[in-house]
Amino acid sequence: YRIDHYLGKETVQNILVFRFGNGIFEPIWNRNYVDHVQITVSESLGV
Repeated sequence: YRIDHYLGKETVQNILVFRFGNGIFEPIWNRNYVDHVQITVSESLGV
């Protein structure tokens, strides 16, 4: 998915809270199920 960096800012900042604070996702969000997470910052002015 591609989104504007400002719209995704809060989600990226809270991704660990979401993983460990959610009993449904915590057991499956590990190296056995997630291949990789890619966050690309391609801003010409800086973030």
